[in-house]
Amino acid sequence: MCSRAMEIIPNLRRKIATLEEELKKLGEEKTEIAFDHVMVFLCVLSVSICKGMNVMR
Repeated sequence: MCSRAMEIIPNLRRKIATLEEELKKLGEEKTEIAFDHVMVFLCVLSVSICKGMNVMR
């Protein structure tokens, strides 16, 4: 149903994990907050992609 979104999300998660590691190396205290915001954004993005796919059909 949302196969394209399911392909994109793991790639984004890997990139986010890499970014989070880089931020931790910098000793950034706000990393956790930023990560939460990114996860929320990803969820919203994936839902909107799925809705868009359904509308196109």
